[in-house]
Amino acid sequence: MEGYEVIVELKTGRRHRGRLTSADDNMNLMLEEAGDDDKDEHENKGKTMDMPRIPIRNIRGSSVRYVHFPDNADLTALVRSGRERERNAARRYQKTKRKSSG
Repeated sequence: MEGYEVIVELKTGRRHRGRLTSADDNMNLMLEEAGDDDKDEHENKGKTMDMPRIPIRNIRGSSVRYVHFPDNADLTALVRSGRERERNAARRYQKTKRKSSG
């Protein structure tokens, strides 16, 4: 799912927009060119701080409420390809495990 421009909404209500560069099983996310989403201005009733865009932003998975993907993202295909990558990695691991134990 890497490479998509996403909006990450945190449990605190803050929203960050950026390009997803990595995600793990705990939903820890890394965004490139991340900045606060403009919709925060409306939610905070004008109490905004000018947050500069940050080259890389790490977001802890336990603080994530939602991840909004663009409408053109084919999520079914993305999930399928991710599952296939995991299966292939598990097979490669099993092959190396057998070689080293013998």
